[in-house]
Amino acid sequence: IRDCDATTLAGKNEYGETKTNQDSYLMLTKINNFTNFNVFAVFDGHGPEGHLVSQFLVKYFTDFFKNDFQILKCKAEPEIFNLFLYNDYKILRDAVKNCKEELSKEENIDSQSSGSTLCMVIQIYKKIICMNIGDSRAIILISEIIRDEIKNLSIDHKPNLKKEQERIKKYGGFVEQCVYEDGVADGPFRVWDSPELIKPGLAISRSVGDFDASKLGVIAEPEFCLKSVKKEMNFIVVASDGIWEFLENKNVANIVKKFYENGNAKEASDELVKKSREIWDKQGKEVDDITAVVIFL
Repeated sequence: IRDCDATTLAGKNEYGETKTNQDSYLMLTKINNFTNFNVFAVFDGHGPEGHLVSQFLVKYFTDFFKNDFQILKCKAEPEIFNLFLYNDYKILRDAVKNCKEELSKEENIDSQSSGSTLCMVIQIYKKIICMNIGDSRAIILISEIIRDEIKNLSIDHKPNLKKEQERIKKYGGFVEQCVYEDGVADGPFRVWDSPELIKPGLAISRSVGDFDASKLGVIAEPEFCLKSVKKEMNFIVVASDGIWEFLENKNVANIVKKFYENGNAKEASDELVKKSREIWDKQGKEVDDITAVVIFL
């Protein structure tokens, strides 16, 4: 890792007032004194207490990576990588499962109607593992001789994706856009518990928390992506959907690339959030929280 940094900015409500920032992020570098053991994540909270859920995830996974006894037993980075990879990422899947159980026991957090995405990039040894739940996203830019190539490290878990929609319908849920007073359907596809489209209206098909919506097929099951670190890889961006709402992958990559040569990840994350916010402000009063983590390789 050459450099890494993050920027987060609270959004605005429908009245144009700054609201509570429900995004949280995690940056753990040189974990347990291992040079090549680094973790970066974005958690995009939603619902009445989504900010508490995303903050809970930061604390939980900080403790997990620094103090899990299986990780602590490893004497070298390749051992940790093999531990993560073993049995289809079992240790990471179990961590998410345990996190979900611990969250459900938190009496001071309403996780029935609140939840969070989880998009995490683990750089360990000569490998990159991405673990994703929800619609925060991670991309990587690879510089080839002829052109740059941008690859997704995660898949946005939207309700209208075929396999997501099939699961939700199997659980008795409905996937539809909001229908307004003029009868026009508009906006993102959402998860509903009835054809009347009253609740919960969740715009993602996987999340941590949202236990009411879990009855409708909204799951906390992560998907994984594995990449080998190569010298052609320039940088990784992990960001909440406040970034991706109006910026394509190539737009994000072009903004960040300007700062890659001088190795200033903070300037890159600041500029990325700034450009995204400018677009949001032109759309109207309501603005989403915006968070970007930039990792220069």
